[in-house]
Amino acid sequence: MVTGMSNLASTYYEQGHWGEAGKVHFQVMEISKEKIGPYHRDTLASMSNRASTCRGQGRLDEAEKPDMQVMEAFKRQFGADHPDTLWSMSNLAATNYNQYRWDKSDEVQVLVIKAYRKMKLQADYSR
Repeated sequence: MVTGMSNLASTYYEQGHWGEAGKVHFQVMEISKEKIGPYHRDTLASMSNRASTCRGQGRLDEAEKPDMQVMEAFKRQFGADHPDTLWSMSNLAATNYNQYRWDKSDEVQVLVIKAYRKMKLQADYSR
């Protein structure tokens, strides 16, 4: 059921129906928190989707808190250099950028690029 709802929300989002997408993303997030827990990867993805929808609607203050929560949760679970953490950091940087907080945005993006390079180097050496 949650997968179907998430797909519906994504369809709404892609069609530019952000209000409807936001409502469904919120429902998915709440159901996920209840059924699989607040720190499960799928719950965190639904929180990020909700934040992305808020960002698309220009509701940037509503996007910032879940972006931050998702980033902190991924850092705790997987570490600062994990791809999911980097992805969530990039989302937070986008929110900061859209809020005209360019210094904060740049700071986070620099961290993302450094960690990505570190991952790439590690992958290159492991071949």
